[in-house]
Amino acid sequence: MIGDDDPASVAFSEDRASVTFGSGDVVHFTRAERKVLDYLFRNPTRILSRSQLLDAMAETGSDSSDRNIDFVINRIRRKLRDSARSPKFIATHYGEGYQWIFQDDQAASEAGEAHLVVGPLLGLASLEGHEQTGRTFARYLVNELQQHLGSGKLAAFQESYQAPEKARAAGPEISIQLGFFRDGESTECVLTARNDLDWRICHVERVRIPSDNSALAELSSQARRLAPAILAKCWKTSADDAVMSMPLPVAMHVAGRPEKLEDQPWPDNDRRLKALMAETPDDPVLKMFYASHLHTKYVLLGPRLFRTGKDTCAEDEAEIERLVTEALPFVQAQPEYSAMAAKLLYFVDRGYRDLALELADRSLRESTSVASSLAISGQLRGFVGDMDIAQNHLLQAEALCTPRSQFHIYVLVLLCQVLMAAGERDKLFEATRRMYRANAATRFVFEPLFSDPDRPSLSAKGVTLALSRKKLDGLLRHVSYISARLFQEPAHRENTLRTLVNLAVRRFGADFIHEDVRKVAPGLF
Repeated sequence: MIGDDDPASVAFSEDRASVTFGSGDVVHFTRAERKVLDYLFRNPTRILSRSQLLDAMAETGSDSSDRNIDFVINRIRRKLRDSARSPKFIATHYGEGYQWIFQDDQAASEAGEAHLVVGPLLGLASLEGHEQTGRTFARYLVNELQQHLGSGKLAAFQESYQAPEKARAAGPEISIQLGFFRDGESTECVLTARNDLDWRICHVERVRIPSDNSALAELSSQARRLAPAILAKCWKTSADDAVMSMPLPVAMHVAGRPEKLEDQPWPDNDRRLKALMAETPDDPVLKMFYASHLHTKYVLLGPRLFRTGKDTCAEDEAEIERLVTEALPFVQAQPEYSAMAAKLLYFVDRGYRDLALELADRSLRESTSVASSLAISGQLRGFVGDMDIAQNHLLQAEALCTPRSQFHIYVLVLLCQVLMAAGERDKLFEATRRMYRANAATRFVFEPLFSDPDRPSLSAKGVTLALSRKKLDGLLRHVSYISARLFQEPAHRENTLRTLVNLAVRRFGADFIHEDVRKVAPGLF
């Protein structure tokens, strides 16, 4: 409740700044004070240094007294009826600067639009005069979470946030409740992170925090440690759920909640997985996650890695092999993961072909994630030359997909790879049309691969012309590595590379083709 002495509203502008209290009193500020207030107000949760505030306040003709930001802050506090010891508006961070902490109706609005909200804060009254410590910790946490979320998503703070009582489709996806209590002389906080879209708890942790604001460095350190761990565990919870209906690499991508279908959250997932594995390195599920993640690196970033010489294929294949084989005792009893284990073991190409096919077949027989098992089984059957079975499995998987979903695009790419390898030109044309209708951006990625090798489309030619020598070389080696080399039949390897090789040779000549590509499909040359 807002009492007579509590602020009811705050307004700042270039020529006016005021605070209206519950009693109806309105307080106004000097021009220098307005500039400082405006800068603080526009940077909520940020700790602003004295030099930053001085720069915001500086203007020709300023009084020398206005040059000392501490005097200005003290004048503002007196007008706001604020206290440096127990602030409602401006918190002092000793050695660092000042922070705007007041929360009004705008904060509630921001929480409703945010991806993540920290709140509610429970048990503050039990802190016996140290309530602001709890609020400061929450704001530090919001600031750190925002750094890890990036610019596309908002983290907000709402002290009295009302968490939903059941799963819902609108509002913040993640809420983080902070419950404070005293344990002897110590202040404790139970942090509970929950996915509000499906009403699942992702992470619970008990945190000891300093009893007052004088230990700000420790508060900041706790928040810095917690933020990536919270986001990583929320991401893993979403990915675990998604694995039940789609292959693991697609599940990890979807769990990253990209703003656009074509966005690739691989670097964010890399940070999350490394944080999780540092905590529980022997978790077989995390081993499967990370092995799939290493494979996905080449699927998503392969052209750049080969172009820049940053590919580490042998080392990554060895790590994939280690992680999957160590996880096999668990994986064999988990059909949703055994299909991905099959794909990864086949990918490393170290004598696991029969085991890979056995795992894929078992997943198809036992898994409730039928579409996912059909997709991976279809791809593997294409690799070993069973083209009719491969097409049948992939077409069934497509029929089970949600149209235009990330999984739908994934299945269509696998289907196009098989049809291109088999030389099924008419079927390939229809499959690419379906893919381009599902996501128009895929045309600029896949047309140079799937267009007619003898009569490439204008789009295929245009994309190729836009690529430099290094980029085209990187793309060729990428396709050769993640797809062509895995086909058993030489004719299928050649078909997979034929269109892109023809386009490259027309532009740069036959000597342009890298030796690695020549080894995969020598018949083309």
